[in-house]
Order: sequence, then C-alpha cells, then structure tokens
Amino acid sequence: MAKIGIFTSGGPFALELISAVVEAVKSGHIPNSKISFVFCDHEQGEWELGDRMLRYVKSAGLTLINFSYRNFEVELRKKDKEKWRVAHDEKTIELVPKTDFDLLLGWMWWFSKLICKVRTMVNLHPALPNGPRGTFVEVIWELIRQRVIETGIMMHLTTEDWDNGTVVSFCRFPIRGQRFDSLWAKICTGIAEDINKTKAELFQNIRRAGTAREINMVLWTARALAEGTIRIVDRKILDSRGNVLNGGYNLTKKIEAGIIV
Repeated sequence: MAKIGIFTSGGPFALELISAVVEAVKSGHIPNSKISFVFCDHEQGEWELGDRMLRYVKSAGLTLINFSYRNFEVELRKKDKEKWRVAHDEKTIELVPKTDFDLLLGWMWWFSKLICKVRTMVNLHPALPNGPRGTFVEVIWELIRQRVIETGIMMHLTTEDWDNGTVVSFCRFPIRGQRFDSLWAKICTGIAEDINKTKAELFQNIRRAGTAREINMVLWTARALAEGTIRIVDRKILDSRGNVLNGGYNLTKKIEAGIIV
C-alpha cells in the first residue's frame, strides 16, 4: 500500500486540492493507498483560511501534524534565515513518518537541501517544464509578457532549487482561442481603451484555465505513482518497464478528457 504524506500552508485552493485527494483515495481512483498525515505550517487560530483547512482535516479523520513556523526559533529566524531553514527542516524530519511520496499542496515554503535528500516530495507548479518559475501570479504575468500560445502544469520533485526539480508529470493546454484571442488582439495591437484592465482579464482567464486542470493533475499523478505506472528511483522518473521518462509523464490526454470548457 502506497503511503502518501501531504504538506500544506492552507491557502484558499489548498482545501480543494486536499479534499480531492482524500476522496480519490477513498473511492479508489488513487488505488491501494492511504494518507499517512497532513502537515501544516501553522496552528489553529493563526489564520482564518488555514483554520478552515485544519477543521476539514480533523473532520476527515486524518492525522494532522501542526508545526507553526511563526513560533519556531524566532530569534534565529531574524538573525540567519538560512540556518533557521535548516533547523526548521531538521525538526520537520523528526515530526513526520516515512512515506512513499509526499504531495505539496498549497505549500509556500522553500525547503532546504537536507529534507529534499531524505524525502520524496512532489510539488505542483502552474507552468510547463522549462516555463516561468515562481508563484502562479509571477508565472501568468510572465506568460502574458512573452505572449505565449500555450502553457501547462507540472509536478516535479522538490529540490532546494526552487521550481527546478526533476519533472514527474505534466500537461499542456492552449491560451489562445475563443476565451483568449480578443484579449490578446487588444493587447498586441494596443487598441484597448484600458490596457491594464484587458491584461487583468486575460490574467484571470489564464488562471481559470489552469485551476480547472490542477486537481486532476494532482489526482492522476498520485494515481500513476500509487499503481506503479511511474516510479521515482534515484530521483529519476521511470515507467512501468523501468525506462527513464526524460521530461516526465505526459498526462495531457487524461487531463483534457476531464475538462469542461
């Protein structure tokens, strides 16, 4: 049975992602697996949105591990953030049990090299492999700046090099077509009465297209790992026959089959 850990900072979309994984494990969409724990970087009462997520985890009967970054080695954090990060991750390693893989869902922290070496953590990133790095906000504005015709979502192994670990899986989708072309035309020709408003509308359309796919991306990747369609061996991604999947497992067809446009 595959043991799955979940790390979260408890943002708005994190609750949807986590609840989807919980239901997929229960239903068997993610087969032969169990959620070993949900690790959260804050405690009850520190953040309203996070509290909602914590209440859900408890109501679902999951093992909850709270570790508030706000209260850990406060003086060290002020003096030396790098040393604080290593100390924080050493404590995290002590707190969480071993798993086959961990899902980072709405996790907002940068892990140190220490924890990346001892755990197999898979992070969701709203861009194609070799695409923009950073938060979804930074990614989307960069896509608009570059005027790209498509983007995607990937899940990658977590490393100390932010958003740059080995690609586990990915999907791609266009950001041209019915919902996009008129906005792109206004931006590219400069004829929009309010260019910033037009860019903001395009930003929201791109974001909606991404979030419509993110849950399925997490579920299909977790399923592939749990059932052995893909395996992580020595930080490499292998298919069921043991062949290395350079560039990751392409889930585009599966993801698009579940999208209602």
